[in-house]
Amino acid sequence: MFTIVLHSLYFITYDSTVTRKIFSLSSSVVACYLSPAGLVYATSFGFAFQQALNKQHEILTKLVAEIAKIDHIATFAAKLTTITTKDRMAIIKAAKAEGIYMAMQILRREPSSFRNQNDDDVRVAIWSVLDVLRRVEVTTQSNYLNRVFIQNIVEDIKSLNSICSDRMGVMHGRIHPVMWLFLETLGFFSFLGILLLTAFSYRMELLMCIVTVFSISLLCYVVSDLDSPFSGFFRINTTVILDLMQRLACMYEMAKVGQAGQLFYPETSV
Repeated sequence: MFTIVLHSLYFITYDSTVTRKIFSLSSSVVACYLSPAGLVYATSFGFAFQQALNKQHEILTKLVAEIAKIDHIATFAAKLTTITTKDRMAIIKAAKAEGIYMAMQILRREPSSFRNQNDDDVRVAIWSVLDVLRRVEVTTQSNYLNRVFIQNIVEDIKSLNSICSDRMGVMHGRIHPVMWLFLETLGFFSFLGILLLTAFSYRMELLMCIVTVFSISLLCYVVSDLDSPFSGFFRINTTVILDLMQRLACMYEMAKVGQAGQLFYPETSV
């Protein structure tokens, strides 16, 4: 009887050992199949990260170029000699309206959404500068430099139109939801492959799972944050727009009192 019990215990132990070995072998096979998904996941996230980073860099480049064009228009207007004070103030005001319109595009606000409405449409106010420039005297030889200033102002206005359109096209671009679904699916398969790996230490297996989850979450956060260039942690610094508005406002007041020839720059922009 005792021998029969021993044989039964042996077969039970043997069966459980074989079952564990078969399960371990099956897990290893599935893990080896799912582990390469991590490589595809890393490569795909690398492309998504590069796309979001290039988008932010392109928006920043166009934003700086647009601010520089507005600054040029105001500076050239201040240096025109054969122009009335009223016309000079009109040019600076139109340049400021273009800066306000740029800020509204970043905030995704329409002029009609504000409580205090302006009589002038800030979206097309910059084109009114052309009507003002028609009245500037540039026929004599002594006014040759004024002609150069006017040509540069017209070129800057044309450049502003194209830069604004390009910037808006880039700003409205987003990572497609299907791309996000693809990345999340690859991340899940990578995590499942890590779960099926046998490290012969539950601490090591737990650490591998924690590192995998942390890596997937961190990559998703960074890419989604970069995909929104004006919000989040990795956002574009827009304080230069405030400096531009302050400079244009001061230049407008200086032109009103007849001191347009003196240029002004805020202390924060130095």
